[in-house]
Amino acid sequence: MSRLSGIGPGPFTVATFHEWLESRSEEEHWELIEGIAVMNAAPLVGHQRIASNFEFHLRDALAKRKPEWMADREIGIELSDDSPFRPEPEIAVVDAEIDTTRRGLDRFYLVVEVRSVSDRPRVFQPKLDFYRDHPHNRWIVIVEQARIEATIHERQADGTWAERVVNRPTDVLSFGEIGEVCALGDLYKNTNLDPARRRDRG
Repeated sequence: MSRLSGIGPGPFTVATFHEWLESRSEEEHWELIEGIAVMNAAPLVGHQRIASNFEFHLRDALAKRKPEWMADREIGIELSDDSPFRPEPEIAVVDAEIDTTRRGLDRFYLVVEVRSVSDRPRVFQPKLDFYRDHPHNRWIVIVEQARIEATIHERQADGTWAERVVNRPTDVLSFGEIGEVCALGDLYKNTNLDPARRRDRG
């Protein structure tokens, strides 16, 4: 039985999930996790600004050092029509040259999730496991919305995953051939946690 029983309707595959979505309001935002449809609450402004800041810096770094990849916001991950997963990470680094008429992508190299205090572990952990299982994925970045902190999961040469936590605004986020992206504090620009705002108040 899915760990998500009782959260939403299901079980679905990607194909039947899309059929079901046609009956829902376009204002609703759903993901498919372990075959269960999970509704996402409307994000706070700070959540959106953190994601936008990260996307901006990632796009800049990729354009300079890895132009064959591109960072996209809230793009659906669909590995196959019969998959029980269709998450939409805040950011996914994908191939730049793709068919843009598709409604989801089946290959990604880095994903970013901005985590709020209301995110449920029984929803979040299956998504993390799904991202780890994808053979092409190299990095998973979990950025905390409520505090200046990020957890970086990086695939090692032997296929295992290493995890590290950064929590100083000056800590530099760097990812293999993508290189340096930005300082951790840059992700929180123009939010209540913006290090520059805190210095001004001090």
